[in-house]
Amino acid sequence: MKATSVALVSVFPLYTGTTALVLDYRRALSDLGYMVNTYQLVIPESPKEYVNNSYVMEGKRFPFKNFELPFNLLFILPNIVPELKEDIVFLSDPAILKLKKKFSNSVVIFHDLRDLSKFSLNPLRKIFYIYITKFVKSHDKIIAVSEFTKDILLSRFNLNLDVQIVDRCSHFTTDSSLMEEKVAAIKRGKCEINVLYIAADRPYKNIKLFIKVAEYIGRMTLEVKFNFILLSKLRNSTKRYILKHHLNNLEIINHMDDIYPLYRKADILLYPSLIEGFGLPLVEAMSFGIPIIYSHNRPMKDIVGNSGIAVNPNLPELWVSELIKLSKKENYEKMARLSYERSAAYSYETFKEKLLEALKNFGYSTAKE
Repeated sequence: MKATSVALVSVFPLYTGTTALVLDYRRALSDLGYMVNTYQLVIPESPKEYVNNSYVMEGKRFPFKNFELPFNLLFILPNIVPELKEDIVFLSDPAILKLKKKFSNSVVIFHDLRDLSKFSLNPLRKIFYIYITKFVKSHDKIIAVSEFTKDILLSRFNLNLDVQIVDRCSHFTTDSSLMEEKVAAIKRGKCEINVLYIAADRPYKNIKLFIKVAEYIGRMTLEVKFNFILLSKLRNSTKRYILKHHLNNLEIINHMDDIYPLYRKADILLYPSLIEGFGLPLVEAMSFGIPIIYSHNRPMKDIVGNSGIAVNPNLPELWVSELIKLSKKENYEKMARLSYERSAAYSYETFKEKLLEALKNFGYSTAKE
C-alpha cells in the first residue's frame, strides 16, 4: 500500500506560533504514518532561522521592511511554490490562502483573526488580511485551533461551513510527580512563590498588567515573597516602563531554547492576554499542574475553565488579590490538581486523534491507502 503524502507549506521563521504549529503537525502526521514534506519560504540574507529539513522556496528582499513579508506572500510565493504532488496540502496560515487557487486539495489552518479586530498591530496588516481572507468563502476545508477562532471566523464571513477544531497541544509530557513536588513545597511553607509570564511583547498580550502586579505586590508586606519571571523579548518602550517602576522582584529573560526548566521552577502562571487564537502557555503550564490566573476573555476561558481563576484583565488589583489567595496551601493544592487534570484534554495524543478525525471528516484517506 502507498502511504498518503502530505505537504506542509510554512512561511514564517522559527519561534513564531504558526511555525511551532507546523512542527507539531509534521511530528503528528509522521507518527500517524503519513509521508510528510515541508516547504519553507526563506527570505535571502535574512538572519532568522527557519524550519530544518525543508524544501526551500526562496523569496525576494524588499527595500521596505514592513512590506517585505506581505510582498512575498502575495506576489512571490504563488510563483515560486512548486507544483505540489502530495495527496494533501496544508496551508499553515490564512496569510497564504491565495495558494488555494493552485491546490484544490488544500487544508488551511486558522490561528486567529486578530488582524481584523481592534487589536490589529497596524493598518497594513488589516488591509492585507481583508484581502487574503476573501478566499475563505470558496474554501471548505478549514481547521481552527479553538472554538473561539471558529466562532469568529464563521460570524465574520457569515459562513455555514463544518470547520474542524484541532486544539493545540502541550509540548511537554504530563507527569503528576512534578505537580506533587510543587504542592508539597507549598504545604511545607515554601517562602518564595515564583510567578511566570510567557508571551511576545505585543499590546494585546497585556504585559503591563503583569508588571503592575509585580509593582503592587512589591510594596506589600506579606508572609511569602513573590518572584516574578518574565520571558519575553521586550520592546524598548516596555524596558523604559519597567525601569521607571524600579522593580526588584522581577526577573527578565529574553529568550530560552528550552523552557522546560522554567516551568519546573514556576509555581503560578499569569496570563492576562486580551485576545488570542489559543494560548499555548496555558496548556503547557497545565501539564506541570501549575495553577493559572487568566484573563476572563475567550478562548482562555474555554481552555482553562474552572481549572484556573478568571479575572478582569483591566484590573491589576484583582490579580494581586487572587494571587495572594492562591498562595495559601489549601487553595494552591486544589487549583494545582484541577490544572493537572485539565491537561489531559490537550495532550499530544489527543492532538493526534483530533487531527486524524479532521482529515477523515474532510474525506481524505488515512495514512495507508
